[in-house]
Amino acid sequence: MSRRASRSLRDRPSRREAVEARLLTVLERRLEHGESLASITVDSLVTEAGVSRANFYIHFQDKVDLLEGWLLETRQTLFAVSNAWYATDASQLSQRRLHELLREIFGVYRARMTLMRAMYETVLHDPTVREEFAEAFELHFAALTEHIRAGQRNGAIGPELDARATAEWLICLIERVPMQIDRNATPSELEAHTAAIGQIIYRTLYDRGGP
Repeated sequence: MSRRASRSLRDRPSRREAVEARLLTVLERRLEHGESLASITVDSLVTEAGVSRANFYIHFQDKVDLLEGWLLETRQTLFAVSNAWYATDASQLSQRRLHELLREIFGVYRARMTLMRAMYETVLHDPTVREEFAEAFELHFAALTEHIRAGQRNGAIGPELDARATAEWLICLIERVPMQIDRNATPSELEAHTAAIGQIIYRTLYDRGGP
């Protein structure tokens, strides 16, 4: 049985979530201290988290399974925040409002960056995680594509843009930016990065050379 299928057959969420939270706290701390996901054993993880090995395997098949539950929640949170942009009428979107929306999106990424990096490590060799990442990206690609097409229909976005290709490039840009910013960046540095990306997106989509 796949990890994805088995998760739906396990115990009630409240018990699983309590164990998951303890394990993820320890895992995130160790990753921040420079350990790789591959080097952290289940035995050492459960010992530090105060969870029995048997209890771990009641809830999870392995470390990746533990992270997949976190990834699902992160996907939902990130899409909900991003959809505030996608659902906005392009003709009503100012550069200032775009900056505010991107700040919220980057905030979600930054708060989860340590575990997100571990998931990227896993993508290289785990087809299930790779599929889940692909599904997550497709949600964003499709939503931003529709935002662009709607803007083209009402004249707010130029008709010369390929909506799907533009959406894919912009989403990939947004996804990579938080990964490249130093985790110890100051608030002013974060604002500068957000402003730069906001200008790129605004000029690509919404700036049609008007007054």
